[in-house]
Amino acid sequence: MRNTCDLIYALNPLNLIYRESDDDLTVEVDACRREKALKLLDSHFSKNSKIGTKVIAEMASFVARLPPFDYESRPYAWTVDSTQNVYKFWVGFFGDTKLSKVMQALNSMVLSAGSAERNWSVRGGIHTTKRNRLSVANASKQTFIKHNLRLFATLNGKNVPQPLVYYSDDSDASEDSDIECDSNENNPAEAAAEFDSNENNPAEADTEEDLFVLN
Repeated sequence: MRNTCDLIYALNPLNLIYRESDDDLTVEVDACRREKALKLLDSHFSKNSKIGTKVIAEMASFVARLPPFDYESRPYAWTVDSTQNVYKFWVGFFGDTKLSKVMQALNSMVLSAGSAERNWSVRGGIHTTKRNRLSVANASKQTFIKHNLRLFATLNGKNVPQPLVYYSDDSDASEDSDIECDSNENNPAEAAAEFDSNENNPAEADTEEDLFVLN
């Protein structure tokens, strides 16, 4: 979600106190970050049925230090110890506000890139050096399908079979493969006939190394 860092900044009471007491933090930078925070509240959280549009007015009251966020209404919330923990500040002292629900939602976010890395791993198995002509749209669609099929299979307790790889021609076959299949491997009669014909025709006979393997 864009502007999440700006929203966390705006909800931090220490930044509000710091803005009022320190001249190094310019008013322009602070206003810009809080404007981005308001945009995120309006575009995402205000549309949530449990939060609503009232959250915008609460944010304005918090920045202006108006009730119920003023010092006179709840002086115990603005002590040094209380403002050190942002989550404790909102949930503990302002749990009846809509902004506290926003803080709970932000606190439940998983700060990990693991899911993105797994998604890139799936995409890397689809858009390979042998299949590098896939368009971005098609590769994205196949990644979406494969990733979500795994999720559904995990929820249903089923094992996900490995996808089959089909090659359009022999040039796409893996060059690293050390196993070569003989076309006559499953037909001994044809293999024997071919061997006899090579014996009668030295020009078409296999090399000594090949004959050693056959013998």
